[in-house]
Amino acid sequence: MLVEIESTQKVKEVPVTVTEKKIPAVKQQSINLIEPETKSEEGIGWVDYKNMLQFSSGNCGIILFFLSASLGACMQLAVSYWLARWTKQDLEEQQK
Repeated sequence: MLVEIESTQKVKEVPVTVTEKKIPAVKQQSINLIEPETKSEEGIGWVDYKNMLQFSSGNCGIILFFLSASLGACMQLAVSYWLARWTKQDLEEQQK
C-alpha cells in the first residue's frame, strides 16, 4: 500500500505495511455480577458514626462541629435566662 500526500513540497512515497494480529478468543465465564443482599445483625455503633465524620470532614471538622454546637447551646441558654429574668421584673423596670 502506498500513501500519497498532496502538498506544495515534494514528498516521497512511503510504503505502509499492515499486519493483522489475531486476537485470542476470550473464554466466556459465567460471572454473577448481582449478589444477594446480606443483612447485618448488629446495629450501627459509635465507631461507624466516628468514621463517617472523620472521613467526611477530618478531625478538625469534628472539633469545629462540637465547638459550634456547644456555643449555639450556650447562646440559647443565655437568651432563655435573660428572658426569664426580664419577665420577673416589674413593668416599669422592664421599660427602662
